[in-house]
Amino acid sequence: MVQDKLGYFYFYIAFTYNVDGIRTSKTVDGVKHEYPLNGSQVMGERWKSGSVVYTLVYLYDENGFPMGLKYRTNAYAANEYDYFFFEKNLQGDIIAVYNASGTKIGGYIYDAWGVCTTSVTSGNTTLENSIVQSYNPFRYYGYQIPKSVTVIVSYVFRGGRNNCVLENCSVYCSDGTVMFG
Repeated sequence: MVQDKLGYFYFYIAFTYNVDGIRTSKTVDGVKHEYPLNGSQVMGERWKSGSVVYTLVYLYDENGFPMGLKYRTNAYAANEYDYFFFEKNLQGDIIAVYNASGTKIGGYIYDAWGVCTTSVTSGNTTLENSIVQSYNPFRYYGYQIPKSVTVIVSYVFRGGRNNCVLENCSVYCSDGTVMFG
Protein backbone atom coordinates (compact mmCIF):
# COMPACT_ATOMS: atom_id res chain seq x y z
CA MET A 1 0.00 0.00 0.00
CA VAL A 2 1.27 3.43 -0.94
CA GLN A 3 -0.10 6.81 0.15
CA ASP A 4 0.18 9.80 -2.20
CA LYS A 5 0.50 13.52 -1.36
CA LEU A 6 -3.30 13.94 -1.28
CA GLY A 7 -3.76 11.17 1.29
CA TYR A 8 -5.02 8.52 -1.12
CA PHE A 9 -3.96 4.92 -0.56
CA TYR A 10 -3.09 2.63 -3.47
CA PHE A 11 -3.12 -1.16 -3.40
CA TYR A 12 -1.80 -3.30 -6.22
CA ILE A 13 -3.54 -6.63 -6.77
CA ALA A 14 -2.94 -8.86 -9.80
CA PHE A 15 -4.15 -12.36 -10.65
CA THR A 16 -3.09 -14.92 -13.24
CA TYR A 17 -5.21 -17.80 -14.48
CA ASN A 18 -4.42 -20.76 -16.71
CA VAL A 19 -6.35 -21.50 -19.91
CA ASP A 20 -8.94 -23.47 -17.90
CA GLY A 21 -9.75 -20.44 -15.74
CA ILE A 22 -7.98 -21.74 -12.63
CA ARG A 23 -6.05 -19.17 -10.61
CA THR A 24 -2.33 -19.90 -10.65
CA SER A 25 -1.11 -16.81 -8.78
CA LYS A 26 -2.08 -13.57 -7.12
CA THR A 27 0.11 -10.63 -6.18
CA VAL A 28 -0.96 -8.25 -3.42
CA ASP A 29 1.29 -5.22 -2.85
CA GLY A 30 4.32 -7.06 -4.21
CA VAL A 31 3.77 -10.36 -2.35
CA LYS A 32 3.19 -13.12 -4.90
CA HIS A 33 1.12 -16.16 -3.91
CA GLU A 34 1.49 -19.18 -6.20
CA TYR A 35 -1.02 -22.02 -6.49
CA PRO A 36 0.47 -25.31 -7.74
CA LEU A 37 -1.95 -27.51 -9.66
CA ASN A 38 -2.41 -31.23 -10.16
CA GLY A 39 -4.50 -31.23 -13.32
CA SER A 40 -7.39 -28.93 -12.43
CA GLN A 41 -7.05 -29.28 -8.65
CA VAL A 42 -5.31 -26.56 -6.63
CA MET A 43 -2.86 -28.40 -4.38
CA GLY A 44 -1.82 -25.55 -2.12
CA GLU A 45 -0.43 -22.06 -1.83
CA ARG A 46 3.07 -20.67 -1.39
CA TRP A 47 4.24 -17.12 -0.75
CA LYS A 48 7.23 -15.25 0.64
CA SER A 49 7.10 -12.26 2.99
CA GLY A 50 10.51 -10.90 3.86
CA SER A 51 12.71 -13.93 4.46
CA VAL A 52 9.82 -16.20 5.52
CA VAL A 53 8.41 -18.67 2.98
CA TYR A 54 4.88 -19.84 3.82
CA THR A 55 3.42 -23.08 2.48
CA LEU A 56 -0.14 -24.39 2.65
CA VAL A 57 -0.85 -27.88 1.30
CA TYR A 58 -4.54 -28.61 0.77
CA LEU A 59 -5.83 -32.04 1.82
CA TYR A 60 -8.61 -33.67 -0.21
CA ASP A 61 -10.71 -36.78 0.33
CA GLU A 62 -11.02 -39.63 -2.19
CA ASN A 63 -13.75 -37.69 -4.05
CA GLY A 64 -11.64 -34.55 -4.45
CA PHE A 65 -13.40 -32.49 -1.76
CA PRO A 66 -11.37 -30.45 0.74
CA MET A 67 -10.92 -32.08 4.14
CA GLY A 68 -8.14 -29.97 5.66
CA LEU A 69 -4.80 -28.32 5.13
CA LYS A 70 -1.27 -28.44 6.41
CA TYR A 71 0.87 -25.37 7.12
CA ARG A 72 4.57 -24.70 7.41
CA THR A 73 7.20 -22.00 7.02
CA ASN A 74 10.86 -22.34 6.12
CA ALA A 75 11.61 -22.11 9.87
CA TYR A 76 10.09 -25.58 10.38
CA ALA A 77 12.22 -28.73 10.20
CA ALA A 78 12.12 -30.60 6.89
CA ASN A 79 8.71 -32.23 6.28
CA GLU A 80 7.29 -30.76 9.51
CA TYR A 81 3.75 -29.33 9.26
CA ASP A 82 0.89 -28.17 11.44
CA TYR A 83 -2.31 -30.00 10.43
CA PHE A 84 -5.86 -28.62 10.41
CA PHE A 85 -9.09 -30.42 9.52
CA PHE A 86 -12.54 -29.26 8.42
CA GLU A 87 -16.04 -30.09 9.57
CA LYS A 88 -18.73 -29.83 6.89
CA ASN A 89 -22.50 -29.67 6.87
CA LEU A 90 -24.64 -31.83 4.56
CA GLN A 91 -24.33 -29.28 1.73
CA GLY A 92 -20.53 -29.46 1.90
CA ASP A 93 -19.95 -26.03 3.45
CA ILE A 94 -16.98 -25.82 5.81
CA ILE A 95 -18.54 -24.99 9.20
CA ALA A 96 -15.60 -25.54 11.56
CA VAL A 97 -11.82 -26.00 11.69
CA TYR A 98 -9.98 -28.29 14.11
CA ASN A 99 -6.29 -28.55 14.98
CA ALA A 100 -4.37 -31.85 14.94
CA SER A 101 -5.39 -32.51 18.57
CA GLY A 102 -9.06 -32.44 17.58
CA THR A 103 -9.75 -29.12 19.30
CA LYS A 104 -12.18 -26.80 17.51
CA ILE A 105 -10.33 -23.57 16.72
CA GLY A 106 -13.05 -21.71 14.83
CA GLY A 107 -16.19 -21.82 12.81
CA TYR A 108 -18.13 -20.30 9.94
CA ILE A 109 -21.81 -19.35 9.73
CA TYR A 110 -23.39 -18.50 6.37
CA ASP A 111 -26.43 -16.44 5.50
CA ALA A 112 -28.83 -17.31 2.67
CA TRP A 113 -26.44 -15.84 0.08
CA GLY A 114 -23.35 -17.63 1.38
CA VAL A 115 -21.88 -14.58 3.12
CA CYS A 116 -19.65 -15.91 5.86
CA THR A 117 -19.27 -14.82 9.48
CA THR A 118 -16.11 -16.18 11.08
CA SER A 119 -15.55 -16.94 14.75
CA VAL A 120 -12.41 -18.10 16.55
CA THR A 121 -12.07 -19.96 19.82
CA SER A 122 -10.55 -18.13 22.78
CA GLY A 123 -7.16 -19.52 23.75
CA ASN A 124 -6.09 -20.13 20.16
CA THR A 125 -2.54 -19.52 19.03
CA THR A 126 -1.87 -16.72 16.54
CA LEU A 127 -1.39 -19.37 13.84
CA GLU A 128 -4.74 -21.02 14.64
CA ASN A 129 -6.54 -17.67 14.38
CA SER A 130 -4.77 -16.98 11.07
CA ILE A 131 -5.80 -20.39 9.70
CA VAL A 132 -9.47 -19.74 10.52
CA GLN A 133 -9.59 -16.06 9.51
CA SER A 134 -7.13 -15.76 6.62
CA TYR A 135 -5.26 -18.83 5.41
CA ASN A 136 -8.18 -21.22 4.89
CA PRO A 137 -9.39 -20.63 1.31
CA PHE A 138 -12.31 -23.07 1.64
CA ARG A 139 -15.68 -21.93 2.89
CA TYR A 140 -19.14 -21.98 1.32
CA TYR A 141 -19.54 -25.21 -0.67
CA GLY A 142 -15.90 -25.52 -1.59
CA TYR A 143 -13.23 -23.25 -2.87
CA GLN A 144 -13.39 -19.46 -2.58
CA ILE A 145 -11.43 -18.59 -5.71
CA PRO A 146 -13.91 -17.13 -8.22
CA LYS A 147 -14.37 -19.19 -11.37
CA SER A 148 -16.49 -16.75 -13.38
CA VAL A 149 -13.58 -14.62 -14.59
CA THR A 150 -10.85 -16.07 -16.76
CA VAL A 151 -8.26 -13.30 -16.73
CA ILE A 152 -7.85 -10.32 -14.42
CA VAL A 153 -4.81 -8.14 -14.93
CA SER A 154 -4.85 -5.68 -12.02
CA TYR A 155 -6.82 -3.54 -9.63
CA VAL A 156 -5.80 -0.28 -8.03
CA PHE A 157 -7.63 0.84 -4.89
CA ARG A 158 -7.48 4.55 -4.17
CA GLY A 159 -9.05 6.13 -1.14
CA GLY A 160 -8.71 8.68 1.56
CA ARG A 161 -10.01 8.53 5.07
CA ASN A 162 -13.69 8.45 4.17
CA ASN A 163 -13.75 7.09 0.65
CA CYS A 164 -12.38 4.37 -1.52
CA VAL A 165 -12.36 4.27 -5.30
CA LEU A 166 -11.66 1.14 -7.30
CA GLU A 167 -9.85 1.86 -10.52
CA ASN A 168 -10.44 -1.18 -12.63
CA CYS A 169 -7.47 -1.65 -14.95
CA SER A 170 -8.56 -5.11 -15.90
CA VAL A 171 -9.17 -7.34 -18.87
CA TYR A 172 -12.08 -9.79 -18.66
CA CYS A 173 -12.08 -12.59 -21.19
CA SER A 174 -14.66 -15.11 -20.01
CA ASP A 175 -17.63 -13.29 -21.56
CA GLY A 176 -15.80 -11.88 -24.57
CA THR A 177 -15.76 -8.36 -23.12
CA VAL A 178 -12.53 -6.38 -22.92
CA MET A 179 -12.53 -3.29 -20.69
CA PHE A 180 -9.83 -0.90 -19.60
CA GLY A 181 -10.45 1.54 -16.77
